[in-house]
Amino acid sequence: MAIETELRSLLEALLSIGWDSESKALPGLNEELAAKKLREIPEISGNHDLFSLFSLRNGTKIDTGDDLLSIQFIPGYYLLSLDEAIDHYKSLLNNQVWKRGLFPILADGMGHYIGIDLNSSSKDYCCIFEYIEGYFPIIVYRSLSKLMETNTLSIRRGITTVKNGELHLNEEAYSILAKEVNTDVPFWTESQYA
Repeated sequence: MAIETELRSLLEALLSIGWDSESKALPGLNEELAAKKLREIPEISGNHDLFSLFSLRNGTKIDTGDDLLSIQFIPGYYLLSLDEAIDHYKSLLNNQVWKRGLFPILADGMGHYIGIDLNSSSKDYCCIFEYIEGYFPIIVYRSLSKLMETNTLSIRRGITTVKNGELHLNEEAYSILAKEVNTDVPFWTESQYA
């Protein structure tokens, strides 16, 4: 399924549980502009899914006083704008455990990221990694599409809900679902809930 369809499905699912992520969405960029900005980073080889994501939605509008939990795109994370993602990427290159070519697309505001491997020479090209400060990044999805699909299904199955003004998920049920959708990702298949 195309990333455009996956994104729309996720946004519709969020709306179905009363989570209005659209009011905080920044308008999308021209796909050519997104590609041009990414080409300015030598080790990055952007792909169509990433260009599509930023052309549909260029991050999250954060107003002064916003609680980061109130602007989540998926549980725990908000969508970075392309400019923010580029800035975070450049600053993370000084971190010894950050993988060169791993481009952040989601952040939690406390130093944790979800990013896509855009190093075309990497065996993990286009895989989605989660980075928790102090640990090496680990593959959690094989593609941006799988990230969206897993989170959409989580909402539809009642695993992700809205509680006290924030997205909440049942971690055990999510791990079981993620294993079902991401059958080739050891993080899920070897999880304690597997």
